[in-house]
Amino acid sequence: MFRKVCLVCFVVLISIDTMLIGQTYKVRSADEIEKVIVTDILNFEPTTVLLAYGTNNSTMLKVVDSVIKSIGESLFLQRWEENSVEQLGTVTTTITYTYVETPAERKAVDDFIQKNISAILNGIRVIQRRSS
Repeated sequence: MFRKVCLVCFVVLISIDTMLIGQTYKVRSADEIEKVIVTDILNFEPTTVLLAYGTNNSTMLKVVDSVIKSIGESLFLQRWEENSVEQLGTVTTTITYTYVETPAERKAVDDFIQKNISAILNGIRVIQRRSS
């Protein structure tokens, strides 16, 4: 009985940790880091955790910084923070995000654009003709 209770508690703790911190991604290249970060930002994840082998804190922080700046973080992020821990040849980097808008706000903007895309494109064409 005690084992069952311990097992249930362990599963619950793992589930809570995953919900609060998110998934941990094993990454091997800058391309993989970029894909993970972009996906998490587009999904409004509060945190991205990267696990990398054969690198160091300094290199990981430079890569993460470069990736976030290259995707134009100002479009989605108010700010972001990163922390990297190096241990036994493994670097764990945690990135936390503060978004400019909530998921509901972004959905409202996306819905508006979808509904009005023709008018938006026509307006752009008119502006382009006037400036020519």
